[in-house]
Amino acid sequence: MKRLRNLLKCSLYLAICLTVSAGSCLFAQEEADRAWSTDPLRALIVDGQNNHGVWPKTTQMMRRYLEETGMFVVDVATSRPDGTDPDFQPVFSDYAVVISNYNGSPWPDETKTALDEYMQNGGGLVIVHAADNSFPGWREFNEMIGLGGWGGRNENSGPYVYYNDEGEEVRDESAGGGGGHGPQHEFAIVIRNDSHPITTGLPAGFMHAKDELYERLRGPAANMTVLATAYASPEQRGTSRHEPMAMTISYGEGRVFHTPMGHADYSMECTGFITMFQRGTEWAATGNVTQEVPEDFPDTEATTQRTFEDQDEASKELAAAIENMIAICETGTGEEIVNSIAHPEDLEQIKEQGELEEVYRELGERKKDRLMAALMAIRRSLIKVEGESCEIGDGRTMKFEKYDGAWYLRN
Repeated sequence: MKRLRNLLKCSLYLAICLTVSAGSCLFAQEEADRAWSTDPLRALIVDGQNNHGVWPKTTQMMRRYLEETGMFVVDVATSRPDGTDPDFQPVFSDYAVVISNYNGSPWPDETKTALDEYMQNGGGLVIVHAADNSFPGWREFNEMIGLGGWGGRNENSGPYVYYNDEGEEVRDESAGGGGGHGPQHEFAIVIRNDSHPITTGLPAGFMHAKDELYERLRGPAANMTVLATAYASPEQRGTSRHEPMAMTISYGEGRVFHTPMGHADYSMECTGFITMFQRGTEWAATGNVTQEVPEDFPDTEATTQRTFEDQDEASKELAAAIENMIAICETGTGEEIVNSIAHPEDLEQIKEQGELEEVYRELGERKKDRLMAALMAIRRSLIKVEGESCEIGDGRTMKFEKYDGAWYLRN
């Protein structure tokens, strides 16, 4: 019985471990305990307007990147496509972190106040690419993001911040506009602060995929730390300066991670972007980073990319099965959950041990919410079905197997 309960503790990442073999767990017991005690972080992506037409896809890319870490459950709040949307009033306080993929009309005053209060009280905010073009006249927002571009920004918005060839940060307060870029191209990222949780463990530099290299960004730049820069080469009609590509800002009690990278879907497929985005979002949400640097992280010679593929029919079938499992967890009893979700062969083994009622009780009374949270965290992760089985994530998430035409969780 004790072994069974210990196995059930793994379900946040491994699904319901419906066997009595302790050796079937993929993790040491301390890892299982850690995973079991950790609730997923709630994240909200805001979008709906953007001068980049690919925004619906990049929202889904960022959503999947976060959910596939196993740390986040992600919602999306979408405004109407033009003009100020009076009904766009997300409840920011429900989330550990807010990610902006928005660049459009002003938000209602109530929504602006809500974001300001959320950040003042310790919220997390992530700004990606054109989101730093938005709201040029909103003073508090510009203080949150540190630097921005376009929208009439100029020396009155704050200094133009860059690094010179000697590696010194420069805050240029002379007259001039804010925002610009040359043609899209691959460029090298240089880490300027390797002791911050977001950059700890990263190489000193890496190649980034084809993207717009934002330059001449201006803003209050208060309580701002530049983590990484890229050289805007004159050969690419750049400024001949090292422009900020990743930065953090403290605003009230809140934390902001801001990256001007991420112009298009192919830009976001860069493993460097994905890693910085995942780590930056975790830091904005918690003040810490626990994620390891992936083995396919790019070096200074060449970029590496992860192709974002739409799901095929088999993967869509599994995704639908996961949605059904979530629905069963929401309303079902322990018996209904086990009988509908657990692999029949695993269920038979438990039945042979005479412990089926205990499993029903465990799932019904104590484990249902954890299982549902884990399913929600991976429901839109990248699913690649191979034959009759599929393991989602890096071995810490869930394994599914097809049996008699239906998908089930399998240890």
